[in-house]
Amino acid sequence: MVFAIFMSAGARAAQTLRDYKLLAEIYEEQDDYEKAEDAYEKILKLSPKDVDSRKKLAQLYRRQDKRDKVTEQYLKILELNPEEHGTRLNLAEFYQRANDKRAEAEYKRVLASSAKDWYIERAYKGLAEYYVASGQYLKAVKDNEKKIKKNAGDVNAHKFLAELYKAADHDEKAAEIYKQILEINPADTDIRYSLAQQYRKLGKNDLAYNELKKLTELDTGQASYIRDLAEVCFLLGKKEEAVSLLEKSLSINPRFFGTYGSAAKIFYDNGMYDEALKIYEKSLQFVEDKGTVHRNIAEIYEKLNRYDKAIAEYKKVVIGKYDRSTEDRVLLGMARVYKLAGKTEDAITVYKKILSSNPDKWIASNAQRSLIEIYKKEGRLEELAEEYEKKLEQTPAP
Repeated sequence: MVFAIFMSAGARAAQTLRDYKLLAEIYEEQDDYEKAEDAYEKILKLSPKDVDSRKKLAQLYRRQDKRDKVTEQYLKILELNPEEHGTRLNLAEFYQRANDKRAEAEYKRVLASSAKDWYIERAYKGLAEYYVASGQYLKAVKDNEKKIKKNAGDVNAHKFLAELYKAADHDEKAAEIYKQILEINPADTDIRYSLAQQYRKLGKNDLAYNELKKLTELDTGQASYIRDLAEVCFLLGKKEEAVSLLEKSLSINPRFFGTYGSAAKIFYDNGMYDEALKIYEKSLQFVEDKGTVHRNIAEIYEKLNRYDKAIAEYKKVVIGKYDRSTEDRVLLGMARVYKLAGKTEDAITVYKKILSSNPDKWIASNAQRSLIEIYKKEGRLEELAEEYEKKLEQTPAP
């Protein structure tokens, strides 16, 4: 009987935690940070070792720039679990943005740990940027050059030296270091990919092509390598090979929108709008975020001067349930198409709708400028001024 009561109390406590977690997320969605903080604090009072809730509370504090509280939560998480490498990196990057010397120690702790490769790479990159920003770049370069001279096979010293060169925009030197690493380990696909990216950054697309070609041979199932190779093929004028590669990339993970979106964007960027359109239309069969696809399709129709179809696609997005900024961006696109199609009254209506919806600064500025352009072109600027003067007269003083 006692056991049954104990279990019942435990079940109630678990339910209470779930309810608070739900409430916290609701408050966050409503941007009610004060109530969200209160909910997380109650969660942590009931379950002080709840690392996930501490992470969410830290993110909430970061949004409000409450630096001391962010640091406090990160340190408590690391006290509970020193192997939370992602949190340690977040702490290091947080320190770095605040020009806090403690960043260096946290990066080094990750590098001295048994963290996964992606954490190690992130730590190397962060530490390199820290040294460049803090004026310790030359010393760090010399220290790593000494390590390499002492042990030419020290891959970690090579990797960090490459990150230092990249952080200081010495891209040629970074590429040379990546080549040295590949001499030590030719099968390191991550380093070969980094070398390819450096070549692309340097405009050496023929060399990037060679490295990406090797990557697609080393790892035949990595769609991102194939897409990158396709992009370089377009740059080198190898159009047929690029199209063939993109078709191949779609067959690797046919129901993943990222694969479709990336391939369609490459076609779009290279002016192959009909091909991009086919891919986006096919992806509508299974993607959840249909709004993004409809917006992309609308932009393609706009490029093809098929304005009626563009408007139809934009309307499909507005009808759906999307956040304020997304809807405003869609309306901005719709107004632009109305303007291009010569339907100025429709464009005016949409621009005014945007300006009455509390849009962000960029959207508001774009809508205002475009609205003025239409009225100016039609010789109606005085009419627009009078309309807004009258509106302001009727608006109560704040």
